[in-house]
Amino acid sequence: MDDKTFLAQVASMDLENETSTIDIHGFVIECRRGEAYNPLWWQTAIEQGEKVGRMPCLAYQLGGSPWIARLFAQDIIGELFGSRYVVELDLDALMLLLARRSESF
Repeated sequence: MDDKTFLAQVASMDLENETSTIDIHGFVIECRRGEAYNPLWWQTAIEQGEKVGRMPCLAYQLGGSPWIARLFAQDIIGELFGSRYVVELDLDALMLLLARRSESF
């Protein structure tokens, strides 16, 4: 799946009534929308990653705010920060990360 297809798929989702998981460039991305953040979303993303042997990522949007991507720091910068630190990126930064990773696939 290329980056434009990914963006189109995320934009078209009715995520208040369903969830969607996208497998792209070594990540499994759990996509969610809601009015408030639910910590179970991140736990589900981690479980999905473990299930399919991919790095977990949660892409979520609260209300009409911009999309946010949550992932483990070690999955983007290596073991420097340990195994359970998380970072949050805006969608542009996630797309840049995915584009860089696509070069290695």
